[in-house]
Amino acid sequence: MKKLWIILLVLQFHLPYCALAENAVQTQTVSRETSSAELERTLKEQGFTYEVTNDSVTITGYFGGAEDLAIPDSVTKIGDGAFLGCESLMSVTFPESVTEIGDSAFQGCGNLRTVTLPENVLTVGDGAFAFCWKLTAIRVSPKNTNFMDRDGILFTADGKMLVQFPNGRPQTEYTVPENVTRIGSHAFAGSGNLKSVLLSAWVTEVGPHAFSGCACLEFVKFTASVTEIGPFTFANCASLQHVQLPVGVTSIEEGLFFNCEKLLSVTLPKCAEIVRKNAFYGCENLKSVTFPETMKTIETETFDRCTRLQTATIPSCETEIGAKVFYDCDDLTIRARADSKAAKYAKENGFPFEKLPANEACP
Repeated sequence: MKKLWIILLVLQFHLPYCALAENAVQTQTVSRETSSAELERTLKEQGFTYEVTNDSVTITGYFGGAEDLAIPDSVTKIGDGAFLGCESLMSVTFPESVTEIGDSAFQGCGNLRTVTLPENVLTVGDGAFAFCWKLTAIRVSPKNTNFMDRDGILFTADGKMLVQFPNGRPQTEYTVPENVTRIGSHAFAGSGNLKSVLLSAWVTEVGPHAFSGCACLEFVKFTASVTEIGPFTFANCASLQHVQLPVGVTSIEEGLFFNCEKLLSVTLPKCAEIVRKNAFYGCENLKSVTFPETMKTIETETFDRCTRLQTATIPSCETEIGAKVFYDCDDLTIRARADSKAAKYAKENGFPFEKLPANEACP
């Protein structure tokens, strides 16, 4: 009988507690649903397209015309290319909820002038602020532990990667600070005033498109520490004339000097083994190129549209040459060893051939 009274007493107090807990959960659920509905209504009214996945809210596009834009609270990610080419945008303010800014998120926002990254941003995608020609500084909250700015230039917090050099900066020369080991993808892309860049001895890697579209760039000084230069690094650098690639680079990547119309000479590394597709496409003022003995492969269309190319010296007997490597190079003479693969290529494709000295003939 005593046990029965105890059980009844427990149930008396426990049942109301369970009801209260259930009501609290229901209230929280309704509150979240209301908050989510309000956010989606705000996003639609302000001209955003978006995706909601669990607790993540991603802006995927923008069709509004605001000049000074505040991203709504609770947005967690700016998607890839979300504001690509948004010409009206002059400033953008991020809420503390934003943790990711995707690839090319604000690329080509030609009137964007000011950006400050909040405390919780974890990632900034490739070229997120590239080709923003009026952007003079990217500031970072001092509480952010992933990124920092030095005089408005964006770096990772450890200072080892230069993420973005704002395109609107007035300086014509820039020296990369010590301790930087990597130049990020699109880091300088579209910088309209830069004429020369000096890399420190710490730099080992230059990312894809790092200097693409730098219309005034004439000179980049590499050090021997650089071993990797990504695809299209100097694409459309209309003022670039002379380049000496560092000795540690073994692969000349795709589109490296794509459409560098004023390029007159390039010194290939003595240990280079491959030149990738379209590496020198459209370099219409390039007159000669000499490959090292180590060269194994010249991929297809490498020197396509190099209309003033006069000589290509290929000393290795075993260099493989792809299709249309010298397409539209009507004045070209190929210099190579007798009985080499390059000599055979010249004969099969109707190019004038100049034999290297007899003592260098292929065995």
